[in-house]
Amino acid sequence: MKAALAALVLTAALAAGTTVHADDMTIPGLGTVPFPDGVQVTDGSGTAVEAMLRQSMAHPEGGRTKRTELMRFLTMPEGMTVADGTADSPAANARIYQLVKTLPSGVYTMTCVVFSGDGDELFRKDKKEERAFWDAAFRPGAETGKRAQVMITLDEFRQAARRASEGQPGEDVDFRILDASPWKAYHNDDGTVRWQQNVKFVITTERGFVAPAWMESVLFRNPAGRYYFLIFTGSHESGRQLDDDLLYGLYQLRREKL
Repeated sequence: MKAALAALVLTAALAAGTTVHADDMTIPGLGTVPFPDGVQVTDGSGTAVEAMLRQSMAHPEGGRTKRTELMRFLTMPEGMTVADGTADSPAANARIYQLVKTLPSGVYTMTCVVFSGDGDELFRKDKKEERAFWDAAFRPGAETGKRAQVMITLDEFRQAARRASEGQPGEDVDFRILDASPWKAYHNDDGTVRWQQNVKFVITTERGFVAPAWMESVLFRNPAGRYYFLIFTGSHESGRQLDDDLLYGLYQLRREKL
């Protein structure tokens, strides 16, 4: 949760730093996510903001707790780990971007954090089953429904989220899931597959700070077998205003030629 809150707090700092502005989001090794006119993208590569975010995510404090396991369920592909406390982990090399959309009704922002790595970097040795699933999940014609989180109702998703933190140390987490679309395979316009999960929720911290969040988690894999895991985070209203633009960009991904 600290990483998610940090991304929201650091969003404003991106606009103040020395950054590169464009209308598209280019992710080295994966490709370019195009956005319609009206959405500005800021690349935070090489900034102090990126360095702060990498440090906070690569060296998580407190280990596994109810809060961390809840956030893992809400954002992470099953079995995947991005932080192992080393300088070579995907979290230690994460990239950060900011999306901004200006409308007469206001300015709406969203942060995107991108992790990348191969199977060895993203899956521990005890996660062989999960790694095998994701390895197969991107193959043409793969049968993906057996392990996907196919939840019939929103209540089932809420119950699964609560079970994710059961048995872990720490205080119970005060949260409400308002809407969710669990992990599912989507077919991009170029014939490839991406996996995606969306959650809209409100979480209250130990000191009573109420944090509404809209989070879109997306998993791609390039032809070389490297995974690209994207987490888009914003307010509920930012999610509503940018959702269609984001879906357009994800479907229209222009893959980098390897």
